[in-house]
Amino acid sequence: KQWYQRRVRGIPTTKDEIASIYQEFYPTAEQQTKEALCELLSSKELRMRIAVCEEKIVGFALWYAHYSTFLGESCVVRHLDARCDDVKVGLLEEVRRDCKERGVTRCDVFLSEESQKVFLRTQGFVNISEKEQWDCFALKIT
Repeated sequence: KQWYQRRVRGIPTTKDEIASIYQEFYPTAEQQTKEALCELLSSKELRMRIAVCEEKIVGFALWYAHYSTFLGESCVVRHLDARCDDVKVGLLEEVRRDCKERGVTRCDVFLSEESQKVFLRTQGFVNISEKEQWDCFALKIT
């Protein structure tokens, strides 16, 4: 496995590249969704990790910093998608490492698919909104 790292700050060529990766993983997404992603890229400092195997993209994680008055700085994982769980584990390790380097103490993920909820639980995430049914999973970074 080879990891390719790029920091994304809304540079037009990077937007196109990210949009093409998004297209590969979500081919039925509407143009409106792709445009919303490009807008998100230019409005927040996003971080991304791409998993590459045999020169083919097999997964990616996209996240950004978030600040809570009550809980301090955290990161919000916007997308976590991969061809298999082993790649997801590697991507989450990259997110954790990045959070540790920046002093972030919590990582939040919002998901609705049951298979992804089960995966997050196996990785130590806890559904902090189970009562409200918002599907917000959090991991304390230590």
